[in-house]
Amino acid sequence: MQPASGDAGPGTSAIAAQFLSVAGGAIAVFAFAPFGWYLLALPALAILFNQWLSDTPRQAFRHGALFGIGFFGFGVSWVYVSV
Repeated sequence: MQPASGDAGPGTSAIAAQFLSVAGGAIAVFAFAPFGWYLLALPALAILFNQWLSDTPRQAFRHGALFGIGFFGFGVSWVYVSV
C-alpha cells in the first residue's frame, strides 16, 4: 500500500509514521511515576505534533489514536500494581 501524499512527511512511509506514533506514546510513559523522567514528555509529544503538521484530519486522528494506544498499552501496568 502506497502512503498518501503528505502522510508522514518526505521520506517516511505510512508504516514508519504509525510505528513512531506508538513509540512516542510508549516513551511518554517514562515521564510519569514511578520513572519520573519528566523531560521525556517533550520529545514524545514532539514526535506526535511533528507528524500532525503534514497530516490530513483522518491521518491525524489515526496517529493520535496510535499514540494513545502506545501510551495506554505500555503504561497500564500501574493498574495491576494498584490492585
